[in-house]
Amino acid sequence: MRRETGPAIAPAAAPQTPRDCPGCGAAVAPSAVLCVNCGYDFRSKIKHGLQKEAGEASSGGLKKKRRARSGEISQWLQLARGCLVSFIGAMMGAFVWYIVAMLTHSEWGLIAWGLGGLAGVGMAVGYGHEEALGGICAAAIALVAIVIAKAAIFISILFPAINALAEMSAEEMAPEGVAVEEAVGEGEPVAETPDGSSQSTDAQAAPGEEMAGEAAAGEEPLGEELLDEETEVGAADLAGVGAAFGVLFFTTMFSLFDIVAIILACATAFKVASSVGFGD
Repeated sequence: MRRETGPAIAPAAAPQTPRDCPGCGAAVAPSAVLCVNCGYDFRSKIKHGLQKEAGEASSGGLKKKRRARSGEISQWLQLARGCLVSFIGAMMGAFVWYIVAMLTHSEWGLIAWGLGGLAGVGMAVGYGHEEALGGICAAAIALVAIVIAKAAIFISILFPAINALAEMSAEEMAPEGVAVEEAVGEGEPVAETPDGSSQSTDAQAAPGEEMAGEAAAGEEPLGEELLDEETEVGAADLAGVGAAFGVLFFTTMFSLFDIVAIILACATAFKVASSVGFGD
């Protein structure tokens, strides 16, 4: 009797051993023509991917450095723009403050508060970053604008009044000066000597003529000494006038209420500029 059998089963193929890549040493299939690890081409015996990846890596690093550097430069430019816009806003507030003072002949310290708000809004619009750096710059700009506004008010309103008082005092002292000038012109005695006798203007002028004659004769070189003394006296007078002007300005324009208003203005400028951002 004949037995039917099924199809013959082919013997399993022997597994192929992987080969090593000459480029990187990684194991690859025997039939592979390109190493996926390093890009070695078994047909042309050339490694393609390593050089390309290195070039991409170096160019990527340069791009990152350039991008970071350009980001820093753009941020500083944005800060400069914010300072400019903040200064414009603060000076607008200072101008309004000056106009109100000129019209009302009085200083309104609360306007400084609004000036600080304008400085903060200008920094927030121009800079656009919610950072403490913008707030510090806005507060400093607000303080500078307040000092400028107060100086303008002082010069335009208070300084002429002080000059008027000085002129009134000079007019009161004028009659005494006229009397002295008339006495000198007539040669009358205007001063008394220690022994009780009076001395005329001719006698007073004699020592001056004597000194001039001695200087002309070369006995006493007074020209350079007098010039140096006058220069020192003039410099001292100028420094004294400047110091007196500064003391008068600060004592007149910066009262306790003004200091409180300035603190509020700087705090407002810092808060608005550092916590409100209108851009990236």
